[in-house]
Amino acid sequence: MFPDNFGQHDWQTPRASIHFFASPRREKCSHRKSTMPQPGKTHKGLAKRFKVTASGKVKHRNANRGHLMGKKSGNRKRRLRKDGVRTGFNAVYIVEALRPSS
Repeated sequence: MFPDNFGQHDWQTPRASIHFFASPRREKCSHRKSTMPQPGKTHKGLAKRFKVTASGKVKHRNANRGHLMGKKSGNRKRRLRKDGVRTGFNAVYIVEALRPSS
């Protein structure tokens, strides 16, 4: 009197499960760019904070000199006026991040 799949939805039938749950393999999009190596980018956050000298050292502005200077001693403020310098591994890391091409 009733069909065999009476009361079942389309997604409950064995044949429909192939359609709903087995997704076809996606092809590569033709509009995407090629996967050739791209040139590296300069790290803009580091570029705003550091400058590389001609000898390869890295200069930066010292911390703790933005505000609340009244409570700091004169000797401390004088020391903070000078630029800080980074050498060694830290300088190598910063120089590599600032180099535009990889």
